[in-house]
Amino acid sequence: MFRPLRVLPALLALALSAGAASASAQGLDDPTRPTSLSEPEPAARRSEAGPRWRLQSTLVADDRRLAIINGRTVGPGDRVDGATVKDVRQGGVTLDVEGRRIELRPLGAVDVKSDADG
Repeated sequence: MFRPLRVLPALLALALSAGAASASAQGLDDPTRPTSLSEPEPAARRSEAGPRWRLQSTLVADDRRLAIINGRTVGPGDRVDGATVKDVRQGGVTLDVEGRRIELRPLGAVDVKSDADG
């Protein structure tokens, strides 16, 4: 005698595993996976029209000064995508590119001035 209620869970498990295998075979990204600051942004995703360096964060403490630029953790003297990090400070980084000075600020940074500043 055929018992569909016993076969149904097995068929459902088989269908779900086939769907998962198909998604991973297609190279689909997991939308629930958190982004990682330790993984540099692929060159293919960077916009040619946008800035070459993207400052994501700075850490300034008594014993160290670090920045995350283009997904890489760097400090003064380090090189990132053709530039040398000259200074890391709260709210910004100074880069040197072939003698030119470039100032980076974190995305979304806002200058707040009081009325006394003019």
